[in-house]
Amino acid sequence: MTIQPLGFLETENFQASFVLKYKSLLSADLNNVDTLLLRSATEDTPLLREWKQAQRLLMKVKNQATRFIGNKPVEFGLIEIQRFRANTATPWRIEEDDGYYRLHLCIIPSPGLFIHSGEHRALIPVGMLNYVSHTVLHSEANFSEHPAVHLVMDVKIPDAD
Repeated sequence: MTIQPLGFLETENFQASFVLKYKSLLSADLNNVDTLLLRSATEDTPLLREWKQAQRLLMKVKNQATRFIGNKPVEFGLIEIQRFRANTATPWRIEEDDGYYRLHLCIIPSPGLFIHSGEHRALIPVGMLNYVSHTVLHSEANFSEHPAVHLVMDVKIPDAD
């Protein structure tokens, strides 16, 4: 399955702090998505190190992801907040299999944002953590007048030493 719900998470504290304090930090890109980087592939940003609500939410995400990936502890790769603009879509793409699982968590909904992955599509409700395969043809399309905001995270099982 290329899109799979993993569980519900309480997001209201994160959502409130994002809207009140951090939303203005989103930066535009060329693919109809505004982004705010919280973690590069290898390290947390200063923003994430100071944002307590984000840290608490990511611990809950890590617990859900651990259960999804066979009860093995996971580590984060890239973490971004992505705002999908109204009446736009991201380009269809297939990304390289880098060993990461891509997770989407809806923070601010839009009634018309569909996540497409392979032959599946989903309208993800607020608080529902979903695995979305990025190694098959995928895109996000917002057919609404309202933007949507997702927390998008890559997780993987750490390499054994």
